[in-house]
Amino acid sequence: MIDLFMPFRAFLKFENVCTDNNVFRMHYKVTVIMLLVFTLLVTSKQFFGEPIHCMNDNEKDTDKDAVNSYCWIYGTYSLKSRFVGVEGRDMAYPGVGPSKGDNDEQIKHTYYQWVCFVLLGQSVMFYTPRYLWKIWEGGRLKALAADLSSPVTKDCSEFRRGELVSYLSYQRDTNLHTHNMYALRYAFCEILNLLNVVGQIFLLDIFLGGAFRNYGAAVAAFSHTPRVPADMTDFVAANPMDQFFPKLTKCWLRSYGPSGTLQMKDRLCVLPLNIVNEKIFCCRSAPFAR
Repeated sequence: MIDLFMPFRAFLKFENVCTDNNVFRMHYKVTVIMLLVFTLLVTSKQFFGEPIHCMNDNEKDTDKDAVNSYCWIYGTYSLKSRFVGVEGRDMAYPGVGPSKGDNDEQIKHTYYQWVCFVLLGQSVMFYTPRYLWKIWEGGRLKALAADLSSPVTKDCSEFRRGELVSYLSYQRDTNLHTHNMYALRYAFCEILNLLNVVGQIFLLDIFLGGAFRNYGAAVAAFSHTPRVPADMTDFVAANPMDQFFPKLTKCWLRSYGPSGTLQMKDRLCVLPLNIVNEKIFCCRSAPFAR
């Protein structure tokens, strides 16, 4: 498992000459590493196996792989009316139970196909300002501060510092405002970081159907509420983790029988990856909990 994270060592290297600030570095070091680790976790079958397992009536059913693929591609669903009640009495699992009729609203789940791509895309977006600034900066400060951090002798150190002071004084007196574009480009990258953070909050909110910003607060509130009442008579709200990232869902499989009659099969599907997804998005929405 350790070998899985070895490629991220390059992001942890600290340079002797920093051309940005600590907040900037958190964007392209801490956040990018976190998102890439999340991407590896949700795409690694080594820890969680297949992303979906659908239950068949016949244990010897040779089409189980096809059923899993079908339900993964076309999505699964939960019943909104089955999110309220006592688990084990009113429903088998939050969102899973017999339908109450044609008007029983179905909540479609297709986002899980895109989680790894969204996380990977976010890591690229967080690194983009750093990439642009690295190109525009061109190693100027590193060249100016060469050998200052590790001088050979004291005299050499003082000589190099004197040269640097003379150069900066000359630039101030003769080339004032010639590096305005340098400063503007850095300011642009900082603004890009801010817009990136704000924009991704709204994008994730859209991706999760408007649940992202309130997800962390809902989980925190539910953690202080008993899941099942002692007398088993009152209805209780479902765990937000089960509601937005269900581990057990339903899937309609349509096929034809031997005589050509359309057959409808209702399957239960287990989504192991949602164990990880619920924690990932809970951590990411925690700063917005209120």
